Amino acid sequence: MKIVFYGLIVIIGILAFLTAFFAQKSRKSQPALPTPSNLSSDSTPATSTPEVTASAAVSRLSSANERPSDPRDTYTIEKGDSLLVIAQKNGLTIEELTSANGISDPDKILSGQVLMIPTGNQISFTIDNTKSTNLQKFVDNGKYPWRLEAEETARSDNAGAFGLETTDNYILADKNLTEGEATVNVTKDGKTYQIKLVQPVTKGDKGIWAIASISVIS
Repeated sequence: MKIVFYGLIVIIGILAFLTAFFAQKSRKSQPALPTPSNLSSDSTPATSTPEVTASAAVSRLSSANERPSDPRDTYTIEKGDSLLVIAQKNGLTIEELTSANGISDPDKILSGQVLMIPTGNQISFTIDNTKSTNLQKFVDNGKYPWRLEAEETARSDNAGAFGLETTDNYILADKNLTEGEATVNVTKDGKTYQIKLVQPVTKGDKGIWAIASISVIS
């Protein structure tokens, strides 16, 4: 009986040793999981943050301090002014004045409000060379990349002329990088507007755009 008893103990010991040996070997054969210290571009999760596109960057109209060009002819409303009188002083009908400024109710104007004064069916813009140069430097350093796109600049910098909004459909109609000129068309409420742009500092793929004029073409 003692022989059988000791024999069982030996067998149990051998089995325990073999179990531990194969378990250790199995753990060594498994690849290491990536950790913050060894993650590479190949291990980037599929749910990584998507890149922001140019159109997503323009969600509002730029202010006068942010854009490289502004409407050339303007009038600042004073207390007691009426749109009819302002229109007559500038050789316009009240319809032409309200249309150029996207005003739906002529009675709802405010003192200090700046109106754009069109010539015919066109609003001309004046380019500020200092602001253009500073903006070009920002873009050269990687900021505001959408300013390299004529249609996105037209979307942002139109100053609300003719009631244009960022949500309207802006289509690039023509672009000449050698001359630094582009045309963007916008359709709104059955009318088509043409926005002319130029590259005031650098011409080509790396140059920002600035609005030169906006006109009604149909």
